[in-house]
Amino acid sequence: MQIQNDDIAFLKHDIKLLGNKLGEILKLHEGEALYQIIENIRKRSKEIEQGNNLSVELFMSELHQLEDETLLKVVRAFNQFLNLANLAENTHRIRRTRAFKQLGDKNTHAGSLAAMITNLKAQGKDDSTIGEAIKSINIDLVLTAHPTEIMRRTLIQKYDRIAKILIKLNRSDLTPEERKSLDQELSREITSCWLTDEIRSKKPTPLDEVKWGLAVVEGSLWKAIPTFYREIDDTLLKLNQKPLPLNAVPIHFSTWMGGDRDGNPNVTAKVTLKAHLMMRWMAIDLYLKEFDYLISALSIKSANQYLLNQTHHHHEPYRALLRPVRSLLLNAKKQLDEVLKSNEEPSQFILYSESQLLDPLLACYQSLLEVGAKVIADGPLLDTIRRVRVFGITLMKLDIRQDSSKHVQLLNEITLQWEMGQYSTWDETQRQEFLKKTLNQSSFQAININLMSEDIQEIWNTFKTINLLVPSSLGGYVISMAGAASDILAPLVLQKMAKVSCPMRIVPLFETQKDLQQAAKIMQSVFEISDYLDSCHSEQEVMIGYSDSSKDAGILAASWALYQAQEELVETAKKNNIKLTLFHGRGGTVGRGGAPARLAILSQPPGSVQGRLRVTEQGEVIRNKLGLPERALRAFSIYTSAVIESTLCPPPKPQQKWCEVMTFLAKDSSSHYRSTLKTQDFITYFEAVTPVNEIGQLAMGSRP
Repeated sequence: MQIQNDDIAFLKHDIKLLGNKLGEILKLHEGEALYQIIENIRKRSKEIEQGNNLSVELFMSELHQLEDETLLKVVRAFNQFLNLANLAENTHRIRRTRAFKQLGDKNTHAGSLAAMITNLKAQGKDDSTIGEAIKSINIDLVLTAHPTEIMRRTLIQKYDRIAKILIKLNRSDLTPEERKSLDQELSREITSCWLTDEIRSKKPTPLDEVKWGLAVVEGSLWKAIPTFYREIDDTLLKLNQKPLPLNAVPIHFSTWMGGDRDGNPNVTAKVTLKAHLMMRWMAIDLYLKEFDYLISALSIKSANQYLLNQTHHHHEPYRALLRPVRSLLLNAKKQLDEVLKSNEEPSQFILYSESQLLDPLLACYQSLLEVGAKVIADGPLLDTIRRVRVFGITLMKLDIRQDSSKHVQLLNEITLQWEMGQYSTWDETQRQEFLKKTLNQSSFQAININLMSEDIQEIWNTFKTINLLVPSSLGGYVISMAGAASDILAPLVLQKMAKVSCPMRIVPLFETQKDLQQAAKIMQSVFEISDYLDSCHSEQEVMIGYSDSSKDAGILAASWALYQAQEELVETAKKNNIKLTLFHGRGGTVGRGGAPARLAILSQPPGSVQGRLRVTEQGEVIRNKLGLPERALRAFSIYTSAVIESTLCPPPKPQQKWCEVMTFLAKDSSSHYRSTLKTQDFITYFEAVTPVNEIGQLAMGSRP
């Protein structure tokens, strides 16, 4: 396929194919009469949209005459068609990406690695500079369970299968029999979608959301990661640079699923532990398949002296070294099965470190290089090594998120037990003095959790649970509504009180306009505490919230507050010699900070990226961007190219007069936004013209 202006014809063909299939299914299962009603609505709507002189009022009156049962089927039919059209667009994006890649170095697809190199060279960057930037990037995509994904997992899986069928149908070498078989398969899947209930009958649990996240890893990310790393290797070779080092992890994954308890009482300490165990189980299951293949494939007898010594000069040394690892995985899976069934807290795990998998793999890799079998070493063996590096033994690092007010409640109970007064009534100076002093202590008075309420015990149990998780699986401890230095110190102190052996890094989340405006000042006061600096090792992650800031101040004012906060945080970190990573809490919609990823990254303040990026992927965005391996590859490419371009060629610092205009617009727009919200009967109006109440009744997510 050539990249042409009329390549939209391919998309139109797929939409027509899917639409016709749906029409045939409607006739068969719902009858000709309903099909004709739907067709009439479709044609009339199209004519009105094109400006033909048709009465909208008459058309609407005809719709109102439909019986509820008929209207429900009509709505379902259009909903199914739109889902199929979106699916066709996703597969068309895959088709376009492949067509651009066929152009090789002439690939001008914005967001591709080839286009990135062209852009950077045009700005005077040499091969070595670009190569070093590629090798040093650190991108963490954080999968969250925010309830913006309405579609059932059952339907998502069906749509994924339809997408794969469409991709296969693109092949030009299909035989008539193969094309007929795919056509029948397409009909089966679309029929199954129509006969499946779109609406969940009950809300998913937090562990259901974990399963959904693991399905994305297994079905897409697991396949996409080694493919993308090979693409990076090829890019480096074109720059006359060495491939990625084996320890490089430019893209990796974290999750809030099972760890985000902010506003969700269903996420308990036990749920977090079980989520961790489920991720371990899935990782073992995936690695078993990898090692089964490698043991089958690596029948080579030539090996270096180290490998021969390790296997007592076995005639098939690679198999001999990897078989015990497979046995380890089988035993670890059996152990996890027993733990998950018993619901008891685990004892010492058989598989406790990624080095148990990685060391034998690296030994095999080095041996193959030394005996001149690099072509074998750089095959599936290299892919497995990179999977272990990226996914570890839990697939994703687990973040824990909690509201700052919960820490205040827990500390209040503790200070009362210690007869020190009520923490909640202390001012900021008193809180900081207590926390600093406690952070310096090596031992503490006893804490009797039985004297605490059930809700407070649950907060404490979260900190105790951290000790039960594999240290390499721990992400960040995210503090929602962080509004003071004490909010940042509190979870660090509580981890010390709970005797957490490997404390989670502290990640303050600044969300409201006021908190964003004070973020740099708050972080400066924290950086002045030596014990805190020792704990963070001169590295700090700060999360900025797009959704709550937009709700608080309006989209324009929030966007400007976010931009200014980043500028100030960058300067504060630089002044204190702190390596800063900004964590962007973006959603899919504009109101949640949604924007094209490439443009969003390139528009960040100068110096705010520096080769590092952490960003949430929420709800339906996960399915659209990462649900298929081919789409995930494109997302990886966009993120990587944008981070490198923003690092090497950051945007200029905005002129003072621009800032003055933005400040005026932000203040004015926020004033109008807030006054609108306070208008009499606004809430009544909002509920009348939007489906907010109906959406609230949907079983979308585990959060109440």
